[in-house]
Amino acid sequence: MRQDEYFPEQGTASLPSSLMLAKVGNYTSGAGTTLIFDGQTAATTKRFKRLSTYTPSAGARVLVAKIGGSYVILGAVVN
Repeated sequence: MRQDEYFPEQGTASLPSSLMLAKVGNYTSGAGTTLIFDGQTAATTKRFKRLSTYTPSAGARVLVAKIGGSYVILGAVVN
């Protein structure tokens, strides 16, 4: 799904450049989470950290923030 499908009234231009939407590829406790960023078809090889209040599940839509040279998973995007 595209970002504008989650924010149809605002479109993709409404998201700050430091925020992105992605889908969880794989989560392994203690090892991190792979992501499939919008526009990509395969999961990343890099594993990303998450906030402690969120436990990823494969296929979940997530909001990620660019911090430094990497991304941190902020949480799930739900209806």
